[in-house]
Amino acid sequence: MKQTRIVWPKHKAHKRAQIGVGASRGNRPWKRNETMKLIILENYAQASEWAAKYIRNRIIQFNPGLDKYFTLGLPTGSTPLGCYKKLIEYYKNGDLSFKYVKTFNMDEYVGLPRDHQESYHSFMWNNFFKHIDISPENTHILDGNAADLQAECDAFEGKIKAAGGIELFVGGIGPDGHIAFNEPGSSLVSRTRVKTLAMDTILANARFFDGDLSKVPTMALTVGVGTVMDAREVMILITGAHKAFALYKAIEEGVNHMWTVSAFQQHPSTVFVCDEDATLELKVKTVKYFKGSTPLGCYKKLIEYYKNGDLSFKYVKTFNMDEYVGLPRDHQESYHSFMWNNFFKHIDISPENTHILDGNAADLQAECDAFEGKIKAAGGIELFVGGIGPDGHIAFNEPGSSLVSRTRVKTLAMDTILANARFFDGDLSKVPTMALTVGVGTVMDAREVMILITGAHKAFALYKAIEEGVNHMWTVSAFQQHPSTVFVCDEDATLELKVKTVKYFKGLMLVHNKLVEPLYSMKETEAERRQAKKPYSD
Repeated sequence: MKQTRIVWPKHKAHKRAQIGVGASRGNRPWKRNETMKLIILENYAQASEWAAKYIRNRIIQFNPGLDKYFTLGLPTGSTPLGCYKKLIEYYKNGDLSFKYVKTFNMDEYVGLPRDHQESYHSFMWNNFFKHIDISPENTHILDGNAADLQAECDAFEGKIKAAGGIELFVGGIGPDGHIAFNEPGSSLVSRTRVKTLAMDTILANARFFDGDLSKVPTMALTVGVGTVMDAREVMILITGAHKAFALYKAIEEGVNHMWTVSAFQQHPSTVFVCDEDATLELKVKTVKYFKGSTPLGCYKKLIEYYKNGDLSFKYVKTFNMDEYVGLPRDHQESYHSFMWNNFFKHIDISPENTHILDGNAADLQAECDAFEGKIKAAGGIELFVGGIGPDGHIAFNEPGSSLVSRTRVKTLAMDTILANARFFDGDLSKVPTMALTVGVGTVMDAREVMILITGAHKAFALYKAIEEGVNHMWTVSAFQQHPSTVFVCDEDATLELKVKTVKYFKGLMLVHNKLVEPLYSMKETEAERRQAKKPYSD
């Protein structure tokens, strides 16, 4: 009789910040607010590219037009330069247009001529605006030479309001955690205003003015923390070891006006994008938590094998685990979109061989029954791959689900709805309350099951799956009764297991590694495969 296996990858792959397949994005990280995300990339270039891709997707998904402009808040400084270069590249390649985008910049010096090389007007024109197709009248930068500076600030707030508010505000921070010119001690509900700059800021800025303090502006116009907080979404770029303590203050400590960036813990949809250097002051468990777990890493490797000519999906049929009810198929959060964008469009699988439940079917239960029929007609599932949630659910088989359940319509638990709100701008009214899901019994029918469990936040679920008995409150535990289950986990996911459990399964790794080593390739002839390798079975 075959036994349950726990497998640790021999080499840990670099993780970013998620056949029968699970499309779950995993549990995207958040702290204090369920929609806050911390995206950790390896270096500045990767962080810049990720941020640019995010902005690009948000603009395209918004589908702006003459009667519906996308409003974008923008920063200056060295941090966003890499992002701007990628956005310019997307425009020049024909992938993105700024024709129906309105921008609002964060700040400007007082008294500096508009065409001065250090003015933020000059910065934005030279580094971004003149390279894209945005209309000058759609770019809004505060006028530090206005006759009435406070009136200029009030008018700026009015322009934002007239534009319908800001969809996405992009910002950077200083080493002291300030955003825009909202230096330590600024009100966390402040609006656009005239600001006298702190001596630390003046000294820091002297490098842009030949080191001559007499040339450095001592005042600026700046949006307030409250102005940025009003945006529907905020993305903050933080790179470099010199900003690591500021990121620590923003993420791990409480909201404090001495670190104005910390205010965004209270924003309904904030994305922090950082490089590895910026995480140096964070606790190891914080970094590991936010890097999280999804099947995306697995899909990327499969795509790599396909592109290298080692693997083909031409004669593969896939069956996905679940789909929301009522969400348009092309919605960015539908599992159709997820699978297409992250896997299917990158490989040679035929669309007719990909099967995903239709959450918009006229008869939902008939759709579920038909899905079971398609699996049966295909001869059953050879290998079902799945992930789990921190509560041990697989697919949408939440705690309390029957362990012999089949594909069905499922009303989602409030905990699931609240957790999923982070994918829908924090708006509970937009979150689907029902889903179609394969049952535990459906997955149990597969000839083999592989479950991916990574991250400390899923350690208790792995403990429940392995060390305690079968229990419908932890549906993943059902696979103790499957004849061929492989649990693939990382070290972090084992934190709740007993040492003897870990040692026992690690002692079997020499055997379990034979499941993947040596690795087969389509480039080899059938004779070479037979001669060099023998299929493994326990």
